[in-house]
Amino acid sequence: MKQVVSTQWNSSLFMMKSIMDNLSQLKTVTDRTLQKHLIDLNEEILAQTVQVLEHLDVATRLLSSDQKPTLHLVIAVRVSLMNNLDVCEDDCEAITSLKMTLTQLLDKHYVVNDLHYVAAILDPRLKNNENLVPAVQKQRAITSIRSMMSEVPVAFVEETRSSTRVDAETPIQPPPAKKSKTDTTDSNFFGTLYQRSQVAATEDEVDRYMQCQDVCDDDIIQFWRSNSAKWPKLAAVARTILPIPATETSSGRVFSTAGRILEERRTQLSAEAVDNLMFLHGLSTHRRK
Repeated sequence: MKQVVSTQWNSSLFMMKSIMDNLSQLKTVTDRTLQKHLIDLNEEILAQTVQVLEHLDVATRLLSSDQKPTLHLVIAVRVSLMNNLDVCEDDCEAITSLKMTLTQLLDKHYVVNDLHYVAAILDPRLKNNENLVPAVQKQRAITSIRSMMSEVPVAFVEETRSSTRVDAETPIQPPPAKKSKTDTTDSNFFGTLYQRSQVAATEDEVDRYMQCQDVCDDDIIQFWRSNSAKWPKLAAVARTILPIPATETSSGRVFSTAGRILEERRTQLSAEAVDNLMFLHGLSTHRRK
């Protein structure tokens, strides 16, 4: 049986799923205390609770990824979570209370800002979805993007173009993606929130990007790499904004790894040795994924 870990909220979800998977075996255990708890267990409410929390777990995995950009997903994830927490007519009192509590917590702690709207605009699947980016926030984000484009150094634009030419001459075939324990494919999670754009063509880079209908898969970095010759300054902005992580999870993993390396018996390690060990650990983790 999996146990709850106080520092990881989703450990409660894993414990409940473990109970569901092993319920028939648990009922055969002779421990009286356990049997009393099982008698009081409402299996239907347990299953519905797991269903609600699983969506939160997928959202956590999406925004905590250190293998691909996440900042542009912040608003879409929030909207998807809120939609999933809408109270249904057939929800029991316990599930209704759970959904309302989670909705209040999301309103309080899941705050979006202008940078999130800028990142959403830089995702061609989200840029013209008014359910995600209302008109006022959209115009503000576009203004911010234009301002950032005006500050892009010429050398940075040329570097982006050169990188594109090299990539075109020597295409890299990525290895087939492995299916994770929880399927976090963006299109599966967001459903109809992704949509193609339909607006009129105009002159500058931003306007031409906003009206284009180019298809983008889950690899948004590859999209901007492929289109950097078409929109060089805008691609340079995307190259600056999109790598910003949505959460501090990656940094937390690094500090956690460093803490395990620099334990009491290894305090004499040099800074270079620690850097090398951290690099090797990150490399081995990346290969496993």
